[in-house]
Amino acid sequence: MNLKLSNFNILLYTGTIMVVLCLLLLVSGIFLAMHYIPDANKAFESVHITIMQEVNYGWLWRKIHALGSTFFFLLLYIHLLGMLYFGFYKHGKMKYWYSGMVLYFCCMVIGFTGYVLPMGQMSYWAAQVITSLLEYIPGAGEDIVLWVRGDFSVSGITLLRFYTLHIVVMPFAIALMILVHIDFMKWYATTKLSWTRKGLHVSKEERFSKHALPPKRAKTIFFPMPC
Repeated sequence: MNLKLSNFNILLYTGTIMVVLCLLLLVSGIFLAMHYIPDANKAFESVHITIMQEVNYGWLWRKIHALGSTFFFLLLYIHLLGMLYFGFYKHGKMKYWYSGMVLYFCCMVIGFTGYVLPMGQMSYWAAQVITSLLEYIPGAGEDIVLWVRGDFSVSGITLLRFYTLHIVVMPFAIALMILVHIDFMKWYATTKLSWTRKGLHVSKEERFSKHALPPKRAKTIFFPMPC
């Protein structure tokens, strides 16, 4: 039996791999949250001493979480470039593209807040610099920065807000947007598998939208008589 795949492109299937990585990050994040202390004076110690040295296999769960998130963003950009190449931002797929952009923004927020949680020197100054960029928003920039930080500079209140965003708000938002994104994918494109003499053929087919359903066939009120 010839199982050669023709017309197969890995760029179209990076989204499925990212969903699997999301589940891995969720499991590892739950174990890390059990020992993390969202306090400005104890966060660094809880990560680098408690989790990395005292908790059994805590270093492994942290490495899985860190490397998994890095690999996730690598696949995310590959997926984004692939969709740009195939023109998923046009040809009647605007809703699919917009839902992906919202999902991309949610991933950026959860990645940034997770980077701040260890509260080391790099994390502190990254939070200080990134939140300072909001000051350039015309009109209400200073008020927005104060609202995001909860203080005039990055402090324990900021860390608590980022912790809440990272483990509660953004995971639910990402899960919701993944369901929306998959629903649009189901309606706008589908994968067709067919057997040919050359092997298994994988192709992408356009699918009708909800607003352009095919006309219904007329129903018959009798059974056709056999010849």
